[in-house]
Amino acid sequence: MSLVEVRGKSTRRLRKVFILLTPGMREGLAYLISNRENVDIMPNNPFVFARQNTTSPISGCEAMRKVTDECPGLVDPGSIRTRQLRKYFATTLQVKLCVQWCLIMPQRIPNSFILLICQNVLLAP
Repeated sequence: MSLVEVRGKSTRRLRKVFILLTPGMREGLAYLISNRENVDIMPNNPFVFARQNTTSPISGCEAMRKVTDECPGLVDPGSIRTRQLRKYFATTLQVKLCVQWCLIMPQRIPNSFILLICQNVLLAP
């Protein structure tokens, strides 16, 4: 796994956010970046998830809204886009990645860290 540091979403852009990437995620990102020219992403656009023919990023909220609105059979598409559900999904994914990392490299992880994860995340009500 790799640890990547990105700029956060604070008002002054000072907050750092750390992201754990699996090898599969890295391969996917590398594929996106290597095919930017093929889909009209401007060379000076610094964003991984970039819009075509501009220097701005794709809006995650807009993308979720479009996909959920077009999804057949959803009674309440707005409930999928709630902030609570997005936070739950992000936390669940982080726990999964952390557990995978613990299983892959148990010799590098202090027992106190594993205990903290089990007490505060996995066993939380």
